[in-house]
Amino acid sequence: MADAFGKLKSSFNRSVTAVSVKTSGSLEKAKLKTQIDALTSDVQRMMPALGEAFYLMWQKGDTDYSKLYEHLEVIRQKKEEIVALNAECAAIDQRNNQIIGSAAENVVPTGSALVAGNICPNCRSSYPENAKFCRKCGYKLQG
Repeated sequence: MADAFGKLKSSFNRSVTAVSVKTSGSLEKAKLKTQIDALTSDVQRMMPALGEAFYLMWQKGDTDYSKLYEHLEVIRQKKEEIVALNAECAAIDQRNNQIIGSAAENVVPTGSALVAGNICPNCRSSYPENAKFCRKCGYKLQG
């Protein structure tokens, strides 16, 4: 009895830790994604303006493109920042998987709840026969 209670307590503690880690990671990633979206929007807004400025210079016969370098440098910096923020998102995922133990999520439970072939097409995790969504990635499994 005490052993069963200990296993239940341990399972509950792991679940609480997993929820806490995933929530924290999700909040961090949401902030980063907001920054990424803002930078991407800036770059998308700047590119046509840069093209228009280049065209006007070309049309006037002005070949002093140094005026455009400042704009090009700003775009380059924003794109580098986007790459760095995406790397931070990947690091958060990696950290969370190390804390939680992503291998444990892919363990196939014993019993009749799983049937061979119940593999999520999105993340390749196994899932119970009656599952509507993948427990690992949230992919919609049934109509």
